[in-house]
Parts: sequence; structure tokens; C-alpha cells
Amino acid sequence: DNDTAGLLPRSLGAILARAEDQRCEVRLSFLEIYNEHVYDLMAPTGRWAKRRALRVKDVTTRIEVANLTSTRVTSAAHGLELCRAAQSQRKTSKTGLNQTSSRSHAICSLEVRNAAGASTQRMLVDLA
Repeated sequence: DNDTAGLLPRSLGAILARAEDQRCEVRLSFLEIYNEHVYDLMAPTGRWAKRRALRVKDVTTRIEVANLTSTRVTSAAHGLELCRAAQSQRKTSKTGLNQTSSRSHAICSLEVRNAAGASTQRMLVDLA
């Protein structure tokens, strides 16, 4: 329900719906910053999978995260599904006011590329 959805799902939904209408290609990445380490929230998880911190590279004009998963989004609904799955991997802890308070910062990155090949990047940030 869009009336009760938070800022991240509403913003993500609007960006993806517009990109879908304009037939743009969208790639989504989602990372977590927890205890000064960066983790890929879209990396495969499982019973035996161990989370590994990723290396951050300072490139001349930008910051890059090595080996960060980037997934092609096929529709707005698919992007929101990816976002929900990534959010479920975040570190949380119970507080006096919230059963699942986030303990980390998260960045959802969207690369939107049009038919001519021009691209832009949008980042949605959720601070702990």
C-alpha cells in the first residue's frame, strides 16, 4: 500500500515505473554499512553462506565497491521484490521502541540507461 509504504519503497517504485515507461534498462545494487564494513545485501545467502566485507576503492572521481552485485531489473514489481529481499538481510536489533530497528546504513543504487546508451545513477540512502 503506497499510503503506508516508507520513503525507500515509494521512491524506488516511482523511479522504476518511470524507467519502465521509457523502456530504460535499470540495474540495482544494495549495500549495507555496518561497523565500518561494507556488505552486499544482494549477495546469495544460505545456511552456510558467510557474509564477507567488500573492499571500497577510491577512484579519481568516485567511490567503487569491488564485487558488488548488480542485477538487471525487469519491472517495477521486480525491483521492489529485490529491494525487499535485500532489506531483509540488514542487521537489526530490538530497541525499546522498535522490534527490528536497523543497526546499519544502507544504500540502494540504481543505474538507469536509456536506449541511446546514456546513463544516470540514483542512490537512495537509509541511515541507521
